[in-house]
Amino acid sequence: MTQGPLDRRALSEGRGFDLGVCRAMFYLFYAWQCYLYAPSAYVSLPDELWSPPFLLSSFGAPNQVGVIVATTVFYGFCLASAVGFMTRFSTAVAALLGGYLFGVINSYGHIDIHFCPMQMIAFILPFSRAGDHFSLDRLMRGGVRGEGHYQWTIFLCQLSLVSLMVTAGIQKVLGNWLEQPGHNMEYWIRYKYFADASVKGIELPGVLLKLTEYGPLMAGLGVFLLLSELGSPLALISRWKWARLSVIGSLFLMQLFLSVILKTLPSFPWLCAYFFFVPWTKIFRLFRKSEESVMIESSSKTGV
Repeated sequence: MTQGPLDRRALSEGRGFDLGVCRAMFYLFYAWQCYLYAPSAYVSLPDELWSPPFLLSSFGAPNQVGVIVATTVFYGFCLASAVGFMTRFSTAVAALLGGYLFGVINSYGHIDIHFCPMQMIAFILPFSRAGDHFSLDRLMRGGVRGEGHYQWTIFLCQLSLVSLMVTAGIQKVLGNWLEQPGHNMEYWIRYKYFADASVKGIELPGVLLKLTEYGPLMAGLGVFLLLSELGSPLALISRWKWARLSVIGSLFLMQLFLSVILKTLPSFPWLCAYFFFVPWTKIFRLFRKSEESVMIESSSKTGV
């Protein structure tokens, strides 16, 4: 039976090194996000404001000592997960503690969807063989115990980004985005981002506000945003490399613009999902070939 592109990507063997590099980068990034958003800062809020989501409903309002201890242990297991030490256990503990700590941030009346891909990936990796390559576990075992299926893990981590992007696009279509993309884009920039920045005491570049006066530009940006979100599933099709690169590139630039230029967030939490779209093995091979060519050229000049 012939497999489709999605089946081939999800079930193909190999890419263990790619997954290992992604694991290392993800857990360092995961710990950094916890440091930036500082869950311990929320415990000073009145207990009456504690309104946790369902998974945290059995917990009471957090206290300062408990959150600090949980955060410290979380950092330790993120580091162990990044270097690949006792990877299955370390990633599982990091996911549980991270789920609690980021849950605390979202338990005071506001749910921040920007953490969703990061939390989804955190609960995917413990069920994978992410510690087979690029890890201390491999060094201590002296190799890999049988070749595993790594691509399904990468595929699911990619899906954590794509599923949210295409959902956002569908939501726009169900609204009035198709009828007036320019008006919606102008509204977003003026009243969502500039107004929010003003409340936070953040100064945004005035030229952006000036650009909202150009209707065709706003319409073009609105259509670009909609097509990028609706076309995001193309990033999961391995055969269409041109489509994958264009879709992922447009989504990355769009979210980078929102995070860095419009300063919607203290950081860029979505970045962790993009790690899993990078062909790390090919990049490392290119660096190795470049180093070898430099060594050969150097040897030829010295006559060695």
